[in-house]
Amino acid sequence: SEGGDTIHNDMAQDVKDHYMYHTGTQLEKAERGGESKGGGTPVSGATISCLPRFYRAAGSHLTHLILSDSFRGASDDQMALLTTCLATMMTVTTLELERCQVGASGSPAGCACLMELMIKERLRGDGTGLRHLSLAGNPIKDIGTEALALGIRANSVLRRLILSECHISEQGAAKL
Repeated sequence: SEGGDTIHNDMAQDVKDHYMYHTGTQLEKAERGGESKGGGTPVSGATISCLPRFYRAAGSHLTHLILSDSFRGASDDQMALLTTCLATMMTVTTLELERCQVGASGSPAGCACLMELMIKERLRGDGTGLRHLSLAGNPIKDIGTEALALGIRANSVLRRLILSECHISEQGAAKL
């Protein structure tokens, strides 16, 4: 290891296997073997915790974080770790967590983590934050919409929220 910001090749490859990132105008898929269509490799807590280092190594130009399918079975603890990392990554404007089982625990904790992230972004007061959030295909249900609603109200930059196939009733949608 040469210096604190150096990412070990194996850790960098582990991260690259799961994330899509956008640098400048060229969209790069950082994944071996091409497109991932469903059944992605689970992302570990160790991989999530090295996100800030990957972000710095990418020159802090990361704008899109796509964890769809690869974050399957996301526990409430992993969601907390992810959103803590994202709070330090101010250029990320797109977060896609499609089909990641957010809300599968039956508690609103995963959505509450996202709410806290959106509130932190608002408190920064610099106009940065999530503009696009996709939670499609997660069992968020009505219980998660209340936490999401608080975050949405606090976030002044969110322009697109995708909640298709999230098992939300009309009552839950009304909270949003």
